[in-house]
Amino acid sequence: MNGITVLAAASFSLSEYFRGWDFWPLLFFVIGMALMIVEMITPGLGVPGIFGALSLIAAIIIQARSFTDALLSLLIIMVVLGICALIIFRSFSKGRISRSPIVLNDEAPAKVKNDTLLSLVGKSGVAVNDLRPSGFVDIDGGRYDVVTRGDFIKKGDTVTVSAIEGTKIIVTNTVTEQ
Repeated sequence: MNGITVLAAASFSLSEYFRGWDFWPLLFFVIGMALMIVEMITPGLGVPGIFGALSLIAAIIIQARSFTDALLSLLIIMVVLGICALIIFRSFSKGRISRSPIVLNDEAPAKVKNDTLLSLVGKSGVAVNDLRPSGFVDIDGGRYDVVTRGDFIKKGDTVTVSAIEGTKIIVTNTVTEQ
């Protein structure tokens, strides 16, 4: 059997299974699945996931006529959520979502050796973005991840490397020092 036949058979079986459900459990199921998918797409919220899980649990509790029926419903929910997660995570890496502003495509610069960092002390550069207090600075054509001592520095301001603490590059605003 090819994938389309398997998908069609699974869809038919699921529709037959859910045909026996009452209105409220089915509504809780649909809302719960939608909220769980929203949770997978929006990073770090947690609220849709919690309400989605509660809605799915309510659907199982209201509809289940036996313990076996509840386990079957839970298994179906887990399989459907797993398939949705695979599709969404694939889209995050290769699909439409990977080209959206949700996904950070810029990579931090590669770590450089401490000797190279020490040679930066006293050099000046330009803030590539606002430093609040961290961000990126262009120094001699190289892009470095830097932090300030808590000062806000605007994009385009000239900064000077004042210290190296481990792998942290500390910069100060050249304009405010003068």
